[in-house]
Amino acid sequence: MKPIEWNDALTLGVDPLDETHRDFIAHIATLAAAQDDQVLHALDALNAHTSAHFEQESRWMRDCEFPPLGCHEGEHQKVLELCVELRARIADGTQPPAMAARLAEALMEWFEQHAASMDAVLAQWMQSRGYVPALDADLLLVQPQ
Repeated sequence: MKPIEWNDALTLGVDPLDETHRDFIAHIATLAAAQDDQVLHALDALNAHTSAHFEQESRWMRDCEFPPLGCHEGEHQKVLELCVELRARIADGTQPPAMAARLAEALMEWFEQHAASMDAVLAQWMQSRGYVPALDADLLLVQPQ
């Protein structure tokens, strides 16, 4: 598995978006490195961050009247549902904690594509409209452990 870490190719040039994405990558890395007894806690933190992150992006997209809002939100919803479902399955014992590392790897692969396509278009749209997003204070409270 390649390292899960922020890299310059993920930078989109909209600081609040990039900061949120750096935190998302940190949560994925924490999940990838979690020991079995830490997996549920790492998933809880990832899921809380991801939910707030996606809600924040949705608010930004609505505020700047981003045309493909529905498509972007739909992709976010599918990813969040997958994360929540895996957390439930690990908690009830139908999936082993080791599945968390596989989820982390899949999330990183997904994110690299999502950032290079959907989020890059969003960043360009924001810049073209002169829209400067603000970070939500609640999102800043959800930090990886």
